[in-house]
Amino acid sequence: MKVLALNGHGKNKDGTFDTGARGLVGKGEHRYFTENFFPAMKKYLPKGSDIVFHTEYNVYDYKNLKQLVQKHKADTVIEFHLDSFNKSARGGHVIVWHEFVPDNLDKRLRDAIGKNTSLRLEHMGEKGIHGRNLQNARISAREGIEYRLLELGNVQNKQDFDVLINGIDKYAKDIVESIFGETTENKTESKPEPKPTPKPEPKPEPKPTVKGKTIDEMADEVYRGVHGNGEVNRRHSLGVTKEVYDKVQQRVNEKYYGVKPKTQEVGQKEIDDLAKRTYRGEFGIGEERKRRLGDLYDRVQKRVNEIYYSQISLILSISVMILASRGYGKTYGAKVFAVNRHLKHGEEFVYIKRHKNDLENMESFFQDVQQEFPDEEFTVKGRRFYCNGNMIGRAIPLSSWQKQKSPVFEHVTTIIFDEFIKEKDLSYYLPNEVESFLNLLDSIVRNRSNWWVFMLANAVTLANPYFQYFKLFPKKDQEIYKKGEVLVNIPNAFRFKEFRRGTKLGSLMKGTDYEQFSIDNEFKEDNEVFIEKRTKESKYVCTFRVNGVSLGLWHDNKKSLIYLSNVNVNERHKTFIIVDKNDYQEGRTLVRNFKDNYFTFKLGQGFKKTQLRFDNLNSRSLGYDLLNELKVR
Repeated sequence: MKVLALNGHGKNKDGTFDTGARGLVGKGEHRYFTENFFPAMKKYLPKGSDIVFHTEYNVYDYKNLKQLVQKHKADTVIEFHLDSFNKSARGGHVIVWHEFVPDNLDKRLRDAIGKNTSLRLEHMGEKGIHGRNLQNARISAREGIEYRLLELGNVQNKQDFDVLINGIDKYAKDIVESIFGETTENKTESKPEPKPTPKPEPKPEPKPTVKGKTIDEMADEVYRGVHGNGEVNRRHSLGVTKEVYDKVQQRVNEKYYGVKPKTQEVGQKEIDDLAKRTYRGEFGIGEERKRRLGDLYDRVQKRVNEIYYSQISLILSISVMILASRGYGKTYGAKVFAVNRHLKHGEEFVYIKRHKNDLENMESFFQDVQQEFPDEEFTVKGRRFYCNGNMIGRAIPLSSWQKQKSPVFEHVTTIIFDEFIKEKDLSYYLPNEVESFLNLLDSIVRNRSNWWVFMLANAVTLANPYFQYFKLFPKKDQEIYKKGEVLVNIPNAFRFKEFRRGTKLGSLMKGTDYEQFSIDNEFKEDNEVFIEKRTKESKYVCTFRVNGVSLGLWHDNKKSLIYLSNVNVNERHKTFIIVDKNDYQEGRTLVRNFKDNYFTFKLGQGFKKTQLRFDNLNSRSLGYDLLNELKVR
């Protein structure tokens, strides 16, 4: 028996490197197997054993498992991994294709894991074995390759970590013995040669047809579920060749799902229709969707993504601010990214909204993205998110940032701040909100560099406390704006807009201001009312502080105009007025009502007489917040 031992993760096609789960194994699982576990296994390989250790690149990313097996003429594949989940739990398991019954080698490997740590999960009555629909397992099942994946322990658990490091020799020896039946240390003359795992006898090709049944009749039975699920089961039940089965499945797709047999026969209109029906769930999810759509799957799924979901391009270690029209898939894309990071690397995420009541009824948080992960089980308990029983993330209201403790965030790499720009009349910014957000961010990431932030918002206004604080000045039609560690993305999704206009609601909104906001991504609050560059004759009067930003007040006596600007502000001016006690310092005056202070009264009167001007959108937004705090009506 020739064994191909795969090291999970490693170098990707694009040159990046996937370390795999890290946890307490700081260098990551790929280096652990390459530098530690595989060399330990080699010490115990019995004479005559035939095994290839593949560590050169990430087979999962290259998607070349079949070619690799052919190259090495391997009889069986064992893929090695380390798990990453709740640090209080420990254990390992063997993963097989979810439709397969575990064989003897699967069970022996499971027993070897059980000698070194506890066992997790169960499949077909076998504890410590898990049936999954993973990529390499799926490829192996399709190509007739004998395959299983090992999870040797939880890198977050101290007991498992101790076994993986200090007990590595014993663990490696047990794995070798489970594969070959012996090791260099326990081979004796009297011990019989281990029997290789017998290859399954090839099944005789089924009969070409079912007597008395037409293709249409068999298609009807398949659709009704008479022959069960999955190609293997259905072919066996029908008793037909693969060629005949393909015709039956093609007829099912044509008759019941409106899918034509050849891609070239299907026009764009039909693809659009199939995309809409796919999004509504008519074709199921995962493998069921692929089966029903047949050779149209790639075209249809691509169109679904174009119409309904934004594609997020990530720049690591910076804040990505995405402003897009409603329904564009901003939050969807961020959630998919966070879940993938957990499944591949064991990482966690934090989901932020401004107020506590924004995080009520979170039970449906994963409902929209479930179709992307048909084999995963998501649950929500309060503000905590779980995937397959393991914690994946938590929701936090920004308003309670002071209550958050750093240790609970040690595995968090993705931060999602949803609706960071408030909707007019529906919410309000917190006092000194940006600094509150930075405090929360500091509690989460501390001095780490392996993190990124997605800040998501509808296209309401470019004038907001975050742009003001960081001095960001993107333009409405500027799709990508980058400054320092921040990237602002304002998507221009033409196809999405056209689709939205074609919907029933889109027709209702036609010609309205809301159409510009909801479909065209026009910033409805960003008009030029009262925006005017201040005159050279205007004199500096005083300084205001609002939302963590300083505003200067200028007065042009000749034109009887006053100006608010956040440019060239003198924060040492003798008159410094604040509206939030958190900004209180020596030399500053706290004012709660515009009538209580000479300068605030003049500001309020100027506004009421339409004598107030602002030098830009940011200043106007801050100015309106200031007037609101001062109760100017």
